[in-house]
Amino acid sequence: MSTITTLTTLTMSEAINRALREALDRPEPMMLIGQDIGPYGGAFGVTVLTLCGRPIHQAVATASGFGAAIAVPAAIMYIIAGWAKPDLPPFSLGYISAPGFVVLAALTALTAPMGLEDVPVVIVELTGEIAGDAIEALERLEAGRHQGSGRLVISCAKLIRVDFSAAGSILNWVASREEEGCNVQFREVHRLVGAFFNVIGINEHARVVLRSN
Repeated sequence: MSTITTLTTLTMSEAINRALREALDRPEPMMLIGQDIGPYGGAFGVTVLTLCGRPIHQAVATASGFGAAIAVPAAIMYIIAGWAKPDLPPFSLGYISAPGFVVLAALTALTAPMGLEDVPVVIVELTGEIAGDAIEALERLEAGRHQGSGRLVISCAKLIRVDFSAAGSILNWVASREEEGCNVQFREVHRLVGAFFNVIGINEHARVVLRSN
């Protein structure tokens, strides 16, 4: 006797919803754990991004971004689910403790900058016009990198112009530094130079901060 199996194509969300419905329909007790994937998903995000070759600074920043996108609707759901529930602590908004939120927010704002204090910053300056193979500029950048810092800030306040060939050389250098886990930032970049960096693709491997004026 043969058995015919019918395969159904589902999206990931449809498959998860179906699995949850089937689990909830079972008579035996069960427990759902979602905090590790929700508000605490940053640990997974940083790990995955780091394993995929992204620098730790970019991994943490990216995880913080989608962590906020998860935490805000989660907090709203906690408020709705616990609204008007009895026996909650004073000054609670549903299952959210307002005093606890204020204390944690204040401590986070005070302690977050401390994580950067132990990371030395090397500042290198690019000036004038950079053309051709950009050997002199790259030697200057390499000298700054060899000072052993994981963060390299390149000041472009006095940088006037970068031609196509030189930008290509800088792109290759920045991409190599990214693979090594070095965080590179270009600061005080002229808007035209910044637009050129964007076209070349330098901003995909380093942070480019434009001049304020």
